[in-house]
Amino acid sequence: MLFLLGLLVIAAVGFTAMIKVKNDGAKLLLGFGAGLVSLAFLIGVIMVPVSRMYERATIVRCKEFVETLKRTRQKGTLMDHERADVQREITGINCWIAEIRYWNGTIFDLWHLDEVDDLKPLE
Repeated sequence: MLFLLGLLVIAAVGFTAMIKVKNDGAKLLLGFGAGLVSLAFLIGVIMVPVSRMYERATIVRCKEFVETLKRTRQKGTLMDHERADVQREITGINCWIAEIRYWNGTIFDLWHLDEVDDLKPLE
């Protein structure tokens, strides 16, 4: 949230300075910079719900994978090559959980769901 607020403040300062400056070259440069910062702010605002939807879908996918894995382990019908594929999928899910937990602890935590902290790495 601080990141988006910072972009908004920089854009406001840029547009205000653009209005008060008398030099046409400086006015153009300030306007261009403020426009770019405003565009970055809009992209950031749009990315919040998109990122959260993606993470929600991935969390559901992880939970369904765990349920499928439990049923498969109960049946005991996995062959060696299937076990290798399951292990690869488990590794990918665990890497994703670790990555999202890292980013959730940074300034970009607005983009990531806190529900990820409840997920446990798969075994």
